[in-house]
Amino acid sequence: YTYGTRSSDQGRILRSKNFAPGRKRFHGGTVSDYPLAFLVLVVFLRGLYLTVSSYLLRDAGRRSSVRYPRKDSRLCPDIVWACTTLTHKCRPPLLWGASGHIQTAYNVLVGHVFVPSPVGDRQSLSTPDGCTVTNDLYQPQHPTSSSLFFLLCPGIGNHSETFYIRSFVHYLLSNGHNVVVLNHVGTLRDVHVTGNRLFTYAKVR
Repeated sequence: YTYGTRSSDQGRILRSKNFAPGRKRFHGGTVSDYPLAFLVLVVFLRGLYLTVSSYLLRDAGRRSSVRYPRKDSRLCPDIVWACTTLTHKCRPPLLWGASGHIQTAYNVLVGHVFVPSPVGDRQSLSTPDGCTVTNDLYQPQHPTSSSLFFLLCPGIGNHSETFYIRSFVHYLLSNGHNVVVLNHVGTLRDVHVTGNRLFTYAKVR
C-alpha cells in the first residue's frame, strides 16, 4: 500500500477494498472471520448432536401408540391384539435406521451405480378401450417350497426398468420368490401407446 501526505498532489491513501486499520490479513481472510467460522461450526455440531440424540436416545425403545378412530369399535382392538408387532418397542438400527434421509442419500450415491438388470418375460394385454398394458414376469433360478408371488405396482410414472424396482426385483429373486411388475401405460419407451389415454392411478390420470 502507498501512503502520501495531504500537501502533495499524490496525498491520497490508496487502500484495498477489504483493508481496514488495525486488522491483519491472512491468506483465507481476516482475523475477525475466524471467530465467526468457529461459531458457525459450533452451531452446526450442536444441531447435529440434537438431531442424532433425538433419534437414537429419546425414541429408542419407545412403544408405538395406537389410536382408535372410534372408542366403541371392537374391530380395531381385535386387530391390534392379533398383530402384536403394532405394540412392540421401536428399536431402529443406530444410524442406518435413525432417519430415512440417510437411506435416500445412500441410494442416490450408490444405488444408481450398481444397479442389477434382472431378465423377465414381458406379457401384453389389450383392454376394451384399445390400450396396451404390459406386465413383466420374473422367475427365480432356484425356487423353493416357500416361494411367494409378489405383485409390484410402481409409483406414478415408473415401471419395471426403474432403478429401485430393478433392485427390489433382484432382491426378491435372490430369495427364491416370483415377481410380477405392472408397467403403467405410456411409461415404457419401446411400448407404443395404442389407446386414447395414459396410465390411470386411482384418481390421478
